[in-house]
Amino acid sequence: MAEQRPIRARGAQPVPPRGGTSAEGAEVLDLLEERPEVTTRRIEAGRVRVGTRVVTEPRQLDVTVFNESVVIERRTVNEPRPATAAIGSTPPLVVNVEREEPAAELRTYVRERVRVGKRRHSEQRTVTVDARREELDVERHSLDEGGQVVQQRPGRKPGGRR
Repeated sequence: MAEQRPIRARGAQPVPPRGGTSAEGAEVLDLLEERPEVTTRRIEAGRVRVGTRVVTEPRQLDVTVFNESVVIERRTVNEPRPATAAIGSTPPLVVNVEREEPAAELRTYVRERVRVGKRRHSEQRTVTVDARREELDVERHSLDEGGQVVQQRPGRKPGGRR
């Protein structure tokens, strides 16, 4: 049988052979396939901003306050003792009167503690990939006595019948 060479277009680069010769001396052609390997990559899916804002609300508190008032008691004196001061010479009495006013002070206390973290969740997803593979294609060529191709006949795949 004549040696078959790959047919290529003008200017095309030769295709390097895959396979080779087996230990028994037969020609070997490797059929290739793509096998998907799925990995993951991390991308930013969003952001959460956690902060505080100031809210003012009126609060009413009850508080007890005290007021002072002047109490004047008048009593008749029945003592036979003479007065030492002259009439009109007694200075006035000044009594300071006080009252309490509510005074509110604000102090800051820790009301609540918030812990912010992240938790990983997993989910199962299906990934569809178009994987290619090579299948064997056999063409038989009949040659005339001069070694020229006369007719092409589809061949059989190994293990199959036509």
